[in-house]
Amino acid sequence: MLTHGLPGVAMGAEPAAPHVLRRAPIAPGTPVLDRRLLLRIGATGTLIAAVTLLAAVLARRADDDGRTAAFLVLGLAQLGVALASRDRGSARRGVFLSVAVGCAAALQLGAVGWLPLQELLHTSSLSAGTWLVTVALSCVPGLALRLARTAGLFGSGSPGRAAPDSVA
Repeated sequence: MLTHGLPGVAMGAEPAAPHVLRRAPIAPGTPVLDRRLLLRIGATGTLIAAVTLLAAVLARRADDDGRTAAFLVLGLAQLGVALASRDRGSARRGVFLSVAVGCAAALQLGAVGWLPLQELLHTSSLSAGTWLVTVALSCVPGLALRLARTAGLFGSGSPGRAAPDSVA
């Protein structure tokens, strides 16, 4: 709920990029999930899964709770991907997504750092080293997606059209 609810509503509330109405219409019969978008979803999901599992293994090796580390990385990585998925121009026009991601991240961190939520969710405190590794790993998928989009590897994510110049 934290990683999809708030950011999902916020993405829908963000103002549309100015170039959206200048795009050519999508051809009838064009699939909503084209090859590029399916590749982007698969690559991003695989990377999130990999860093989540890596966080759990590294936490256990450090005598910390691997489930808690995985919980953090999974949630925070999804929030990073939400920010990386946003159209570049959106960050300057609206703050809805940034605020939603900030609130969701605070709740995610509270689930690990606040004792009543720890008891409710069966999470536990992590050592400083595990916290650092966990936060660093959670940044990897969003940064990778942003770099891939900047390099034009996934296009705009819009089926049936080439990416306009203003969209990574």
